[in-house]
Amino acid sequence: MKNTVICNTQRFILFLSATVWGGAYHDFSLLKKDFSPGQNWFESLQVWLDSGYQGFNKNYSAKAVYQPQKKPRKSKNNPEPSLTEEQKETNRNISKERIIIEHAIRGMKRYNVLVYPLRMKCDRFIDRIIGICAGLWNYKLSLNIA
Repeated sequence: MKNTVICNTQRFILFLSATVWGGAYHDFSLLKKDFSPGQNWFESLQVWLDSGYQGFNKNYSAKAVYQPQKKPRKSKNNPEPSLTEEQKETNRNISKERIIIEHAIRGMKRYNVLVYPLRMKCDRFIDRIIGICAGLWNYKLSLNIA
């Protein structure tokens, strides 16, 4: 199962895409399916992405985009690829800010129905379960309880 999750700095879940099943489905292609390129979806926002969204700058405009750099591929010309210390430090700083989205996802998973394998394959039902978990998480945050 795969979903796109967008949240704010207070960990409130603002957007949850429909669930995609089976096989390898790239994160960025899922984003392009939900937010068609060429429109001003993220123009006034600072966007913190993980490395699965390579190419975001080519398709979308944003106030600022923060994304970690991937380690170069191993090749004959570059047998031991690595990042520079400056790139590693930048990646660490981006990860420190981006951890908020991971906490929001973990907050949804605290309702164990998302943690264990689901044997049912009804897409609408699973989308509802994930939506309810996201709503419960947002409700918990709005009550400001730990």
